[in-house]
Amino acid sequence: DLALVRANRAHEILDAALADGHPEVATALETVADIHLEQGMPRRALENRRKALSLREEARGTEKGELVSPLVMLGDAQRAVDKPEDAQRSYERALQIAEAVRGPADLAVVQPLTGLAEVRLELGDSSGSLRHAQRATRVAAERTAGPRPMGRARFAFARALRATGEGPDQVR
Repeated sequence: DLALVRANRAHEILDAALADGHPEVATALETVADIHLEQGMPRRALENRRKALSLREEARGTEKGELVSPLVMLGDAQRAVDKPEDAQRSYERALQIAEAVRGPADLAVVQPLTGLAEVRLELGDSSGSLRHAQRATRVAAERTAGPRPMGRARFAFARALRATGEGPDQVR
């Protein structure tokens, strides 16, 4: 596919032009990973997500707020290759960083909470899924999240409600 060829070429050029560990190389790897996921190549996406996260950690340290989104993306890729336990650890780490850096009611917690809700459901823990999805939806609504994080949180909430057999009137 032409998009993948161009993305891979862009990554090669950036890698050659920039110093090892430069954040733009990580960004290029994340873009290539997005294309891999869209084209049904989750293992290659996971490999690129891991490399990108490693570069970001080297450049910025391991507990910086900038790692929240890359950790969530890594968790999504881990789920795509059927590694829910690994994904759970990635989402938990992202949530821990988001809460420590930005606070428990900041928009930064929405993506990791939503990821946790989705993976807990995959692991058969519908009540844990519901707890995370409910919090993600509440924070997203209170902090006016964009349509994508809000939609994903609401969908996770609806799936968790269905799995628990609870209706919206019973959940507060």
